[in-house]
Amino acid sequence: MLLFQAIMFTGAAFVDEVHLRSAGYSTRRAARKAFYQRTRLLYDFDYEVDRLAVIQALLLMTYWDDTTDDEKDSWHWMSVVISLSGTIGLHRNPENSTMSIKRQRLWKRIWWSSLMRDRLVALARRHPARIKEGDYDVPMLIMTDFEFEAVADDITCIPSDCALARSIDMQRQMAILCIEKANLCLCVGHILSAQYAAVNNNIGARDVDGNLNPSTVLVPRNEDCSAGEFRLCDLELAQWYQGLPNEAIYRSPTPLELATGNASLVVHRALLHMIYNATVSALHWPRVHPESSTTLSLRDQSHQKVHHAASEISSLASSLKDHNLAHYLPTTGVSVLLPAMINHLFDNKSFDQQTRTKSMKGLRACMEVTKSLQAAYGSVDSAIDILHMTAQESDVNINLSDEQLPDVKLEDSTYQYSALNKPAPVLTPPPDNSSDAIFVEDDDVARDLQTFLAANTPPDSEDNGLSPGMFGYRDGLSGGRDFEVDFESLINLDAGADRGDPTVAQPESAPGLIRGCLV
Repeated sequence: MLLFQAIMFTGAAFVDEVHLRSAGYSTRRAARKAFYQRTRLLYDFDYEVDRLAVIQALLLMTYWDDTTDDEKDSWHWMSVVISLSGTIGLHRNPENSTMSIKRQRLWKRIWWSSLMRDRLVALARRHPARIKEGDYDVPMLIMTDFEFEAVADDITCIPSDCALARSIDMQRQMAILCIEKANLCLCVGHILSAQYAAVNNNIGARDVDGNLNPSTVLVPRNEDCSAGEFRLCDLELAQWYQGLPNEAIYRSPTPLELATGNASLVVHRALLHMIYNATVSALHWPRVHPESSTTLSLRDQSHQKVHHAASEISSLASSLKDHNLAHYLPTTGVSVLLPAMINHLFDNKSFDQQTRTKSMKGLRACMEVTKSLQAAYGSVDSAIDILHMTAQESDVNINLSDEQLPDVKLEDSTYQYSALNKPAPVLTPPPDNSSDAIFVEDDDVARDLQTFLAANTPPDSEDNGLSPGMFGYRDGLSGGRDFEVDFESLINLDAGADRGDPTVAQPESAPGLIRGCLV
């Protein structure tokens, strides 16, 4: 029952809203909250005695992103998952046990699901990863670890248009995406260790409501990591991308692919590449900082890669929107879209007309996709608040001029890794005698941005659950939504990298299931 309710909670984010309303729920958020509360109640009363099932349910509970009145967020549930995993030996190679082959494979899938969640939570919230490299000896997932079985056509409880359940080939492709995501999460762990340092700040401090503030966060290191360590991380990411099998490379879907039920594969491929580009940005961001000891040429290269990563995220988001698939993104989509939008705002400082135009196109695409997710995720409200504060902290001016920027298409999302190294327009800063303010010049984009920033109240809610705090708003771990903000290190490019404030923390992804393995 516990695991069933957890699956229902996760699925409520994606099921057709017609079914939710017929079940008596007024909104998608209301349905998610009801199923989450049921799951948590069953857990609190120790209803489930099978600890493996408890771990699976808790992994799904880490996708709860609205913690306005609850301190038990994704970070809390992830810590419980890891603790329980240690008590049953889930972190040890099951091949050395007497378990059946089928159960060994199940344990491997659940362990790697836990590691992927740990890495993505750490990347999103800028917290240290809890699972260290030497803490486990479970081998990497392989294809034989998955169970493929087509549901018979006479089983009517599964809709006939659910192609994934009835196609072994599609299940095989989904397994490949899961394996590639697991390998990417290993890269994420290496990058967070190399480029970021754990800082204990405000230990025991409480916010205005008496909630404990986070004490350990990741911030860019005071000094750059060694050039060799940086190159190893960059090379590891490049090798991961270049080694992607054909099934894991994102291409804009054809009408035939969508008509034959491949939409779920399209969304998961796009999400995989969005996470990859967010990881590229996390690797190169500390080197973009003015106080970085990196040479100017290397800093420009990192700046271009951060810029390119934001453009690719926008392109992927735009492709999903064009095919009416964007609303199927999990909360990971919100966490990668927000920094992309912030980067697009700052690209308006460029003197290059094409760079400014592309940034506005990208900003519009990100805003539209983010708004499409607001009905399901409370983290979208926080993203809007953070973007609004970004504009205020950075002196962003919305210029509703009559000038229409030329139409520039977003870059094709079917890209190769070599595209990251192609020449990009240099983001030339404004001259000394000009204003540092950012001007959003396109009329439609400017109006969209104003509307987007104004829409910061959750549906069916009188307020956004945020209260005054360090930056004017309460962060996620302090009882607000699943974000923490350090505008000095995230937004203000003139700020030092050695500040002890929390960095931006973003919500995490919702899962897909393949026989007990989160994708």
